[in-house]
Amino acid sequence: MSQEIKMIPVKELVLWSENPRDPMSGQACNQDIVNAALKDNRQKWMLSKLAASMGDVYDMSELPTVVYKSGKPVVYDGNRRIILAMIHLGVVDCGGANVQAPSVPEQMPCNVCDEETALNNVYRKHSSSGSWDMLERDIFVHYNMKRPKSVFLAIEETLGGFISSNPELNQRFVKEEVLDERTLAELGVRVENGVLQTQHTAEELQAILTDILSCVKQKQISTRKNRGRLKEVVSSDTQNTVEKNKGNPYRPATVRKVPVVSSEPKPKETNRSRRVKSPNMEYFGGKLILRTGDVNNLYRDVESLANFYRLNKSVLSDGFPSLLRMAFRLVCESASLDLGYQKDPIGQYVDKFFDGAKKLLSADEKTFLSNQNVKKESIKQLLHTGAHNYTSTKVPEQGVAVSIIVGKMLLLSHGKSTK
Repeated sequence: MSQEIKMIPVKELVLWSENPRDPMSGQACNQDIVNAALKDNRQKWMLSKLAASMGDVYDMSELPTVVYKSGKPVVYDGNRRIILAMIHLGVVDCGGANVQAPSVPEQMPCNVCDEETALNNVYRKHSSSGSWDMLERDIFVHYNMKRPKSVFLAIEETLGGFISSNPELNQRFVKEEVLDERTLAELGVRVENGVLQTQHTAEELQAILTDILSCVKQKQISTRKNRGRLKEVVSSDTQNTVEKNKGNPYRPATVRKVPVVSSEPKPKETNRSRRVKSPNMEYFGGKLILRTGDVNNLYRDVESLANFYRLNKSVLSDGFPSLLRMAFRLVCESASLDLGYQKDPIGQYVDKFFDGAKKLLSADEKTFLSNQNVKKESIKQLLHTGAHNYTSTKVPEQGVAVSIIVGKMLLLSHGKSTK
């Protein structure tokens, strides 16, 4: 085992696609992983909360654990902190998400080690800290540390997501005292060499699983009630099925549909607000009348391109809005250079005209831009990332919002009535 502290440029680091927090395809790139982390469907990443806890200074008290694979530095531990660094340095696109990443240097000290050491470090740190749930822990142990598949994981995979589809099951008590080897054996179910086997038909197993799930959700069995007595708690139908099939041979288990039992009543439909359609916004906020010149020529070309997209969406690819986003940035840059802003064309142009442009927005436009997170603090980054083929740049609504504020700025800087 070897470990060494090395300084590695943040832009060279590769986020680990097999992170148990939110495992992805091995083909996933950094931007794919960042997109998933920002979306955070399972509330596992919580990047904004981590950034807020750091304050204005990036927390260097814990070093990322890195393993070089095929010559690339892969981050096995510390992915959340590295994502914040990548966002701050502009290595990845945050898609307009409100993540206030703290200041961080372009190079990061990392604990570089072999894969076995990295895996052991990750397991030691997360297995008992509460950052992983029971299923994530078992997935990591089996697939990354190459240990035998647990009963818990065999149930999840054989039954197509039985545990992950019912979060009430994904807890230590259920794993150790309900869906464990001893208790399941009493109900005619077992795991052998990682394969779930049963004495029951698919329909009978479906009914038994639904019954177990109901007992857990309705708290008929818990750490305080009927502990260790699942066979006595399940319904008489389940008890009769188990008794009837006691002498049957064990066969690989199948189930037609993952059981889902609701623990809450359906919400009432009364007193709900009616749906309100979003306003139909035009690119640039409508036709602009600009002074004759190169900026006007470029704007008219981009306007034609936007109209072409509007009329031909059904035959164009989902990536076409990315071309428009690049064009909006080009118009801004052209207008800025025409005014003599050389040092930071986009930044200087936004600083000069954004506030005035915002005053020209209608109430509907202000709401639309707010919903798309287009504001003074984000517009520069949105214009810059528009020049890259990020997933977020393919979202047409945000592109329209960007073009609207660009249109107002153009009116202020190059409108026909301006000099």
